[in-house]
Amino acid sequence: KYIKFAKSTDGGATWTISRALDGNKSVIAFTSVYALDSQNIFIASSPDDRDLWFAKSTNGGQTWTTKLVQAMDSTGYLGRWPSIHAVDANTILIGYDYEQTGPTWDTSVYETRFAKSVDGGNSWAITRVDVNNDAAGVTSMDVIGSNNIFVAYAGDRGKGLKFAKSIDSGANWQIQTLYATDDYWSISLDAIDANTTFIAAHDILSPQKVDFAKSTNGG
Repeated sequence: KYIKFAKSTDGGATWTISRALDGNKSVIAFTSVYALDSQNIFIASSPDDRDLWFAKSTNGGQTWTTKLVQAMDSTGYLGRWPSIHAVDANTILIGYDYEQTGPTWDTSVYETRFAKSVDGGNSWAITRVDVNNDAAGVTSMDVIGSNNIFVAYAGDRGKGLKFAKSIDSGANWQIQTLYATDDYWSISLDAIDANTTFIAAHDILSPQKVDFAKSTNGG
């Protein structure tokens, strides 16, 4: 199993395909891609729900180098629903899900985590965005400049919509609960500038709907 990367330079009329992530991986389930420009392309993926991998191309997707960002150190899941963003060719950010399975649902550990590289993906520093046992992945992230990072994700094991903001490049986080009770499993966040952020989220509870959140004061 492997990730294929498809590229079009004529508006989607034709495509070229390459292998971005290969090796001893039986399942490739969750993937996020970010193109800094036509040459520098970055991918985050979670094979087997167990490890978070990074793939990088500096020649428009012709060839790829890969790096293990973090491996799961216990029973559970890691790297599901990743969201990747690059500030420049060296500074790369990934938001993702971490779940440590306990004897019961209520004793399991749920976190939203954040990985940052400042050397083009060669090494990674891991921090915890939400450590209150109140996150269940489904992550979407955007970055303005090099310091302002915005993350939307599902909380309380899928219940509720949460928003995290960092103004110091991920060193510290401010967390809000936007919706507390609904069940979200598809989330998209887009930040226009440091003040204006939009979030759309699919609520799967009956009747299903799409909720929309907007901030004009930095969240």
